[in-house]
Amino acid sequence: MAKVDPSGNVTQPCIPENELPEAASGDVTILDYGEQTKAYGFTCLSAQSGMKCVADSTSTGFSIAKAGIGEA
Repeated sequence: MAKVDPSGNVTQPCIPENELPEAASGDVTILDYGEQTKAYGFTCLSAQSGMKCVADSTSTGFSIAKAGIGEA
């Protein structure tokens, strides 16, 4: 799990297993590779290598993929 503040700073807090997030519902938009979306002050881009999201105000953010979570 990753936590992102409004500035795009990423932390990976320790979360008890019973508090982990559940899978997204079926009405969540899925981005095809190469597509991007904007929400809550972030721009996210989907690629075969994973997803990259950056704060529009600071251009800092994170990347997430099967390989792990890192800075954008």
